[in-house]
Amino acid sequence: MNLNKLPSLSFIHISQWFTITILICLISFTPSLSQATTVAQCEIKLAQLSDQTKQADYSGKHASNKRYGLLPKLDNAKRKLQKTKFIDAIKQIYDYKRKVNSLLAEGKLDLSNLPEPDLLGKADNLIACIEDINNINHAPIADAGPDQTVAPDATVILDGSNSYDQDGELLYFLWSLVTTPTDSTAELDDTSAMMPSFQADKSGEYVAELIVNDGEVDSLANSVKITTENTRPVAHAGADQSKFIADTVILDGSASILM
Repeated sequence: MNLNKLPSLSFIHISQWFTITILICLISFTPSLSQATTVAQCEIKLAQLSDQTKQADYSGKHASNKRYGLLPKLDNAKRKLQKTKFIDAIKQIYDYKRKVNSLLAEGKLDLSNLPEPDLLGKADNLIACIEDINNINHAPIADAGPDQTVAPDATVILDGSNSYDQDGELLYFLWSLVTTPTDSTAELDDTSAMMPSFQADKSGEYVAELIVNDGEVDSLANSVKITTENTRPVAHAGADQSKFIADTVILDGSASILM
């Protein structure tokens, strides 16, 4: 593909840009890139291309980094890559390829002394590497909400609305009560809802756990603790009594209750 004949990127409609990017990736993709899944891996490829570009720059007939601006384009690509602005990074490499093609056509770069003179091939590999990152499905993040303190027998509403997926995928929720007080029969009203609820039927501590799924991958579990308030008990000393002198009086506090 002769990139010199393509119009400037600033005038390419976004749909045309994506078409060109896909074509470049299909043409230049190699099996070794199929496992390239991190920014660090692509940064290594970019550093290799930068080193080779510097060598080519020094060996060129009239080449000057300041004059032709090859390395600055790669530096810009690195900054974009580190900020996970993948499309912008690819645009920088695309500009780099056009410039290299132009300098080669003008005879201003001498690649004959380089051990691996394929600068454009390395640029293609870098584009494919960045595209590979962009297709990764990251695991979502579950957020079960802040801990709560509620009154005994209160209705507890859980909140998983701050869970998110950095790929922007729709989330599916799975809640469970992993800890409840002794003799509690508390159950979630809907384990797949974003904000389910349950009745804190006994005093003590409840722990709810949330896992979210993006349709492919589960998140790590995140939990929230719900504790009932320590309320004042109610004393009941029993009914008033009337006894004869010397009779034994039996008091009865069995009607006292813990709220």
